[in-house]
Amino acid sequence: MTARSKKPKPDNHAKHTRTFWIVSIVGVIICIVLFSLIDTKALHSWAKTVPGWLVFAFMAFLPVVGVPVSILFVIGGARFGPVGGMISAAFAIAINLLLTYWVTKFVLTKPIAAFFKKTKYKMPQVPEGEYASVSLLTALVPGLPYAAKNYLLVLAGVPFKYYFWVCLPAHFLHATLGILFGGMTKDLTKGKIIFLIIYGIVLTVLCHRVVKRLKEKSSKPTKAAKEKLAYAKP
Repeated sequence: MTARSKKPKPDNHAKHTRTFWIVSIVGVIICIVLFSLIDTKALHSWAKTVPGWLVFAFMAFLPVVGVPVSILFVIGGARFGPVGGMISAAFAIAINLLLTYWVTKFVLTKPIAAFFKKTKYKMPQVPEGEYASVSLLTALVPGLPYAAKNYLLVLAGVPFKYYFWVCLPAHFLHATLGILFGGMTKDLTKGKIIFLIIYGIVLTVLCHRVVKRLKEKSSKPTKAAKEKLAYAKP
């Protein structure tokens, strides 16, 4: 009786990599093309009429209630310019993270925990020692809305120092594309659109490499796990 030949396992890593590239690159191109169809000069002119403090307030507080940050960063770039927009975005993201952490800890955690107690499920928690890697992975992976990423990390028990100092640069990296686009709305030429697409693809490559390294690292057994396994062996 011959043994059955084992079917080759599907290459999930390759599949996920292709999905990541398709979603990321197509998303970047669609966003830039859609924005290029807008009357960018009118957007730029309107943004210049809005008080700077109000634009900053939009960037700092509206994401906490789920307003898409991409639109807000474009407006910020149009109002403050690339350099001023990036500085404003950095402070706005810091305020977003602080507010989201406070709202989650002092408003949302108890009712959500009570909800889970009524079900057979438990609230997922990030294992100790993986706070930084999970925070960075969550912040960089495309798909989830900006606000959802922040709320989920806090609900999953990530300590503040990891949540804040890891997510701040990761979110800022994503914000730069919207800020640069906003800063170019006064005179958006084909050359600038091509530059933005290339810049978006470079960001995608960088994020993909970081995510890939994190996944490879997380798939390897930790030192503590190896010691536990060695101790368990007779």
